[in-house]
Amino acid sequence: MNDVLPSEVLFGFAAWLTGRDERICFSARDNAAPAAEVVAEFIKANGWDSPRDNFPERLVYPPSAAELHVHPTTKQGAYWTCKECRALNVLDLEKCDCGEPRPTRSGGG
Repeated sequence: MNDVLPSEVLFGFAAWLTGRDERICFSARDNAAPAAEVVAEFIKANGWDSPRDNFPERLVYPPSAAELHVHPTTKQGAYWTCKECRALNVLDLEKCDCGEPRPTRSGGG
């Protein structure tokens, strides 16, 4: 891997996406496959390793991502991110291990 900061990767990826003619939508309401494909293409172009299976647990998600969402790796079942400790929790849990209650979906979803 070349010497690049994670922030540079994110800005570089965004710059590459915005320079493409093909449009792509990123949202909870859109098919995730096209997004995953362009991420994989960017990773391959830079010669980086594929993400580890447990990568979602290693990340901190912005507060807006604390709503209910499909698990980014397994695509099996819905998960939610705890606002307090950022743990990824299965939808069936009403509370995180830290005691924080499960958020409710906002935005008329």
